[in-house]
Amino acid sequence: AEPLARTALAYFRTNGGDDGPELHMITASDLATVIAGQRPLDPEIVALYRESIAVADEHHLNPAGTGVVVNNLGSTLVNVGRLDEAESTLRDALRRMDALPAPPPEKSYVLANLSRVLRVRGNSAEAVRLGAASIDHATRSYPPDHPFLAAPTALFGRALVANGELDRGRLVLTDALRRFRLIRAKQHPDLTRALIGLGIVHRLEGHLAESERALRESRDILASHPNLKEPRAETAGELGMTLRALGRLAEAGPLLQESYDAYRAAFGDTYPPTKQALARLHGGP
Repeated sequence: AEPLARTALAYFRTNGGDDGPELHMITASDLATVIAGQRPLDPEIVALYRESIAVADEHHLNPAGTGVVVNNLGSTLVNVGRLDEAESTLRDALRRMDALPAPPPEKSYVLANLSRVLRVRGNSAEAVRLGAASIDHATRSYPPDHPFLAAPTALFGRALVANGELDRGRLVLTDALRRFRLIRAKQHPDLTRALIGLGIVHRLEGHLAESERALRESRDILASHPNLKEPRAETAGELGMTLRALGRLAEAGPLLQESYDAYRAAFGDTYPPTKQALARLHGGP
């Protein structure tokens, strides 16, 4: 798919007649999405989404579609750890969608991605507010068991747990896992979006066996996905914390070190989860 998309983009950058700009916008975005599925940290993804948005803005193309591309750029910036740019970009996507006569269903994803950014930055109360708004918009936009509800549900659950709302967070994350299992294969990495959160909430509630079980399932799934740097680092760290709580320090130590090393290599020293991983190496929570 990538070679075909590159060929199409090269053509539409200079050709295509009256439809050229719109096709240029679409193919640049499509190529970014293809690359993201294979190499999620590739810097070309950001460049291609920016190219797509620039073409759309220059030619005043489909504003709803452009808002979706801006959201995809914001999500990518979250994935590569560029949180300031991610938040600014996602707020731009939200502004664009709110300016439409009727905000599209994809607004729920913008709100969910903003919730993720705020949670990672430590603003869990605002993350919960945005997560709740995401679910509200999604449930008004999609049927009750629509596949697009799974990811916002998982992100809302993570925000609730980060904010100390453990009972509610566990219920929401359990629902998210149910939704993912309905639409994904048994070993699909999307399941880890809920499994990691469940591993955390079970540990915080003192259910250490359940925590270990959820995190080991996440780790087993991610073993086949070396490019998914952040969930792998997070799973290692959370499993290390659970094993530490169980008193299995010889197993916990290498996992906590693995988590720190992975975060630092992928996202640098100033990324909030890197700082947390370092603190955990020295006995922090």
